[in-house]
Amino acid sequence: MATISFTKPDSHGGVPISYYQVDFKESVSEDWRVVRSHGILTIILLTNLEPNTTYDVRVAAVNGKGRGEYSRIESFQTLPVRK
Repeated sequence: MATISFTKPDSHGGVPISYYQVDFKESVSEDWRVVRSHGILTIILLTNLEPNTTYDVRVAAVNGKGRGEYSRIESFQTLPVRK
């Protein structure tokens, strides 16, 4: 499990943000998984992650005009399983 937090964009194109789309994947994978925020909360919990694995994450705001540009990709590594 990982908690991802981010800051809202400086501009939303004149249309209020509806929610945020958070895409994540294992760094070695090409397949992104998509999670939606609850409304405009800028924190999200990612679950069902593999231990000791590096993940890539990107975020985009979504409003009435559609999805905005993605943030730059950030990476994090989950902890190994404790024995």
